[in-house]
Amino acid sequence: MKKTTLALQICFTLTVSFFYAFPQVSYNDLSRIEGVSETVYASKGHEETGKHLASLVEGANTYMSAMLGAPAPQTTILILSQEDWGKFTNPGIIYGMPHYGGSEASILVVAAEDNAFWRANMPPLDQLPPHLQQMIRNVYADETGEISVRPFFDLLVLHELGHGWTGMHKIKRQRFWLEEVFVNVFLHTYIAEKQSHLLPSLEVLPMINANGNREHFQYTTLEQFEEGYWIIGREAPVNYGWFQFRFHFAAKQVYDQAGPVALKNLWNFLAEQTDVLDDDTLSDALYKLVHPAMADIWKKWDE
Repeated sequence: MKKTTLALQICFTLTVSFFYAFPQVSYNDLSRIEGVSETVYASKGHEETGKHLASLVEGANTYMSAMLGAPAPQTTILILSQEDWGKFTNPGIIYGMPHYGGSEASILVVAAEDNAFWRANMPPLDQLPPHLQQMIRNVYADETGEISVRPFFDLLVLHELGHGWTGMHKIKRQRFWLEEVFVNVFLHTYIAEKQSHLLPSLEVLPMINANGNREHFQYTTLEQFEEGYWIIGREAPVNYGWFQFRFHFAAKQVYDQAGPVALKNLWNFLAEQTDVLDDDTLSDALYKLVHPAMADIWKKWDE
């Protein structure tokens, strides 16, 4: 498998993996993270990572509950080593892919260790212009000087948490692309408002990958994304990954133009819908009831 294909398959799994079933197991072999309101277990030796990610989820749930006026999902969070991965989640999910167990299972799983999938998601430095090479080094170099995209992937625990919010509150899916934009605006808003020192880690990787040449891809429109959602992910994962990075990048643009009001308006709008709206009605509602920046994602996608 080519490196780029391997890497971008991660993005597909981020979206669809929350439909997988989870084994019924005891967590006695994991460490329970104490002192947090969330139910969090980490593989032995990874308790500090567990505390860090638990604090992100705890902070996001507190912030979102106050802003959105809704209760947070009761989620069990597993931060797993590669050795423990197959014991506590679907063994068909390759290590490193964060995923959510859905509104009934309410299990959120992330990796505790750096891994090949995360490393594969970093574009080769020698293929980037010097200013982007330096940007990556500034943001993703660890204490030893090695490049690691862990700071980005750790934040995706909040992407998955966003799916937990829509699942718990039974939000009617209007469009696949809109759901993905929502969970990324959810993620971006919390980081920008409460953990702004983490913004570079969240923004740089999607910014670089979202600017790929669309002429290389068979599927590029949001209409094609809707119609071929499952097919693109299965048969053209690099193409699907391009969409996902653009959704991340779009979330940043929405927040930069509208601030947290965009998330609140989008949540309120989606929560009120009981039917799937037609294109014209949905586009008009995004513009008038959410924010013009949300409507522009759809309107200006092909520009």
